[in-house]
Amino acid sequence: MSAECPLRTRPGLERTRRVRDHQAECFIRTLLHAWDYAQAYGGSLYRTRALSTYLRVYNTERLHTALDFLAPLQRPAAR
Repeated sequence: MSAECPLRTRPGLERTRRVRDHQAECFIRTLLHAWDYAQAYGGSLYRTRALSTYLRVYNTERLHTALDFLAPLQRPAAR
């Protein structure tokens, strides 16, 4: 058996993993709908440039309900 596949999982770790998976899936779904499917791109270069623009908007301007309607870069730093 490889080191990457432990026989047992620490208590609570599986729930943490599920929460992180859910958060990643939500981000990917948002990214696809708001950026990728939002318009037709003239090519891969245009699509890539639009991604960096969208990520800037996502992190600085888009309000997130999970952050009490703040953008990720507006929230207080974690201690």
